[in-house]
Amino acid sequence: MRGIKQIIFGLIFLIVAVLILWGIYSLFLKPAPTCFDNVQNQGETGVDCGGPCVPCAIKSLKSIQVDSGWPKVFQTTASSSGVIAEVYNPNPDWAAKYFDYQFTIKDQFGNVLQTISGNSFIYGGELKYIIEPNVNVPVGQITSSDLSISNPQWVSASDYQKPDVEVQSVQTDKSNSVFVSGKVVNRSELNFNNVSVYAIVYNKNGDFLAASKTIVDNLAKFDSKDFKVYFAKGIDIYQPIEISFNFNRTMKVGDTGSDVGILQSFLAEGGFLNRDPTNYFDDLTSQGLSKMQSAMGLPSSGVFDNATMQALNSILNSTSTVDQITKLEINKSIDPTQTKVLVEAQR
Repeated sequence: MRGIKQIIFGLIFLIVAVLILWGIYSLFLKPAPTCFDNVQNQGETGVDCGGPCVPCAIKSLKSIQVDSGWPKVFQTTASSSGVIAEVYNPNPDWAAKYFDYQFTIKDQFGNVLQTISGNSFIYGGELKYIIEPNVNVPVGQITSSDLSISNPQWVSASDYQKPDVEVQSVQTDKSNSVFVSGKVVNRSELNFNNVSVYAIVYNKNGDFLAASKTIVDNLAKFDSKDFKVYFAKGIDIYQPIEISFNFNRTMKVGDTGSDVGILQSFLAEGGFLNRDPTNYFDDLTSQGLSKMQSAMGLPSSGVFDNATMQALNSILNSTSTVDQITKLEINKSIDPTQTKVLVEAQR
């Protein structure tokens, strides 16, 4: 009987001790409910969302994406470069009125050469570009670049709509350096202290070459202003030379002359000869001509005979264009028809 009483008293003591300890934990040690404790508490409508926490719709949003193949690095001067990334908001009903970003520039060993931080915004479902034109590292030292995006401040896209601002009359020209010009047109009822205009240029093959930007100040509602975006020196514009020309003789290995050089330019443009014109009909020219003859359905003799001459003259008479620019220059030169201009105005 005495043993039973001891057990009962012991259980009572244990219960009291547990209650005291639980009270101390609840009053002084238990962490306060937060929006990051993976528990649906403090009036949340979902786990760590709704109520006093971020709306559940925002918590389930997809992250702002950096598109595949970006960022890209481009040369600005001999000792500096620029970096550009294409980013996309996959949430059409939500805009980020603010987010932080950071470019990380690395060398071939993975060492960080420079980091560049900034902030931007993106509208619902928008694809846009982030450009940093002042990287204090020569482009030849850069092997890779990464872009990270953090801290987006999401708002409903209906409350943060992209304003009706566009560019018109875009042209790519060159004076001392290449520049892209045009007009920014504001069709909205908003006034903007500044509007960013981005120009991105590509070569004839559609490969990215460089990017630059300018700021248009004080763009009033229903107003328009001219802009010019300048690029670093050293970038040229692809300009085929228009000539009127007909071949008037047959040619073979050993022949020389300017018409041999034009034939070599024609072969290089078609991808049949991989070198600059020399005005000398050598074995490489013959081999390239043989490939072109085969592609045209002609006997692949490697000799510029009458049938080949008539076929090429027919092509020249229809286009009147022979490219006198090397493939290397083509790859490094801007094709004005592929210039892309984007305008960015923040509400």
